[in-house]
Amino acid sequence: MGFDDFRRCYPEEFEAICRAWAEMREGDSRADWERTRISASICISPHVKRPIPPAKLMPMPWDKSPAEAGEKLSKEERKARAAAIMAEAGIK
Repeated sequence: MGFDDFRRCYPEEFEAICRAWAEMREGDSRADWERTRISASICISPHVKRPIPPAKLMPMPWDKSPAEAGEKLSKEERKARAAAIMAEAGIK
């Protein structure tokens, strides 16, 4: 992005560009790690009785489903957390 393009961006547009860039970088990194764990699985397969799936050999954070990855808070805990954030922000 050139300087003139940067100057013409609204803050929301710049945030969207930054978010897209971060997602692209994360995707590239994830692809590299996927190749690494598939290679590890292939390399170890002659030395084990049964093949080990790559996800079990090298678990990664993105292997978890969104429900498993997120916190499980009760309704009261969510209300308390929201109240604390609002109090900190000065919102009544």
